[in-house]
Amino acid sequence: MPGATQSSIGEGLVAGSVERGPAPRLSRYAGDGDAMERTVRVERCPTRRKLLRDSFALAGLGLLSGCRLLAAGKPSGPQEVTVEGNEFRFTPANVTVKANQPVQVTLRNTGSVPHDWTVQGLPQPVHVQAQPGQTASAQFTFNRAGTFRIVCVEPGHEPAGMVGQLIVQP
Repeated sequence: MPGATQSSIGEGLVAGSVERGPAPRLSRYAGDGDAMERTVRVERCPTRRKLLRDSFALAGLGLLSGCRLLAAGKPSGPQEVTVEGNEFRFTPANVTVKANQPVQVTLRNTGSVPHDWTVQGLPQPVHVQAQPGQTASAQFTFNRAGTFRIVCVEPGHEPAGMVGQLIVQP
């Protein structure tokens, strides 16, 4: 390995290092009554604490970048809205979505007659209809922010109170 050094640390023992350590230092050992001096290279190797610190730092950076991407990016799929329709109301009556993002609207008819979910006041018709006991879905993209009236256009349902609001946020 380039820059690797090896030093003798005892009879027949050889240690390798990945990087050069600090300057050699002298250590005195007493052996059989004679003082011996040996040059020992201090090896640099990451300690457990440093490895843990670095691992946590990298994990923290990964989490922060992931949060930043989620906050900056658009959702991967359409916004999903499920509305229950029965005699004679929508649950929930008020729905909030974001503009310029696809919205999947699902109407679950738990009533005994046909119901629909129709948004009034938009240039393009937004309408989902479901037969009794059935579920119907449609996907739309609302291009402008605002508050729009939702009604069931089946005869007599709107005057009976089957109304709500669609709030489209910028």
